[in-house]
Amino acid sequence: MHYINNNLIQPYLEALYGRNKYPEHLCPEHMKIYDINACQATDIKIIASPYPVLVISYSLRDNILNKLKFTYTGSLSKSIPLRLNDSDCCFIAVLDDNMTFSDTEYDSSLNMPEKNPPHSGRAACCDIYPAMLRDRVIQKIPSGDSQEALFIRKLAAESSLDRRAGYFNDYLYKSRCILRCPQNIKNLKTMILRSKGNISVSEMASYAGFSERSVNRSFTKYYGFGPKDYCKYIRFQCALNEIFKNPMRQNSEFIQNIGYSDQAHFQREFKSFMDMTPKQFTRLINEANTKS
Repeated sequence: MHYINNNLIQPYLEALYGRNKYPEHLCPEHMKIYDINACQATDIKIIASPYPVLVISYSLRDNILNKLKFTYTGSLSKSIPLRLNDSDCCFIAVLDDNMTFSDTEYDSSLNMPEKNPPHSGRAACCDIYPAMLRDRVIQKIPSGDSQEALFIRKLAAESSLDRRAGYFNDYLYKSRCILRCPQNIKNLKTMILRSKGNISVSEMASYAGFSERSVNRSFTKYYGFGPKDYCKYIRFQCALNEIFKNPMRQNSEFIQNIGYSDQAHFQREFKSFMDMTPKQFTRLINEANTKS
């Protein structure tokens, strides 16, 4: 099956700093990148999502780098606050749900993975898989000779967006952050993405030739959440994508052909993710657009 890209929308980040986003053609595959100066920064929320977020912050004064910090979140089941104004610069990447950090230096408390990750008994293809970092927020202060510190030095010395994105891509590959998703999990994901989250576990099981129990177990073991939750995430991502296309429309237009049973269903789910109504959020987007 052909892999379909996710929307990768962190709505507060996109609403407030969408103007600081790298053009899509400059970003490494399957991620969104934002460059934010401290004078622009404020505290925001990272909402419940299957997508990891990496925040690289630093200060550069008189050609001296300090306050270097990497903050990494795995997939989240609930919103968390994210502080952006501790340093002068923030380089933020929203990553595809098939990316994670396999360098256990990030957190010595990580449980080491099983010998075989959850993909039908085949040989292990990665050191860490996404379920292991579910709901974790990990911080690291890079040492002077680490590859993280080297990457930040390159980043701070370069103004070209193209080269900055290239340095980041190099760092990701050297860090072994990009996982090879097991084919059976990738197939299930593709079904969910193509349906915009409007598919049942029984339908997935029928198409894949597995039992519902097997589908739930393998998906949950790999990602830390089940396919039903992933459908909910993707359905909401599709609604967000429609909102950002044109926030001036009515709720009914945002949810056409997405899978919400009615506007009440959409508003209830929206508020559970965002702690505000769709109307309040579209107002936030419009205010941010006015300021920019």
